[in-house]
Amino acid sequence: MRPELKQLERIDLFLNGTMEKADKIIFEQELTVNSELQAALETQSLLITAVNRKALLAQIQTFAPASQGNVGG
Repeated sequence: MRPELKQLERIDLFLNGTMEKADKIIFEQELTVNSELQAALETQSLLITAVNRKALLAQIQTFAPASQGNVGG
């Protein structure tokens, strides 16, 4: 696997809370000294947040028109 993809996989595991405990300790240590890894983690975190918000907004918009028609009975 390419190093960039491996790094993204590690970041994903870390952010999802599915990283093994020993790997998490090593990853957290790397974060303290590797500004590139810190930036990649922040970027990935922001991307995940944006995607989740977009999905939530789409879900709200799907249900909003139906529930607005029932208001005021």
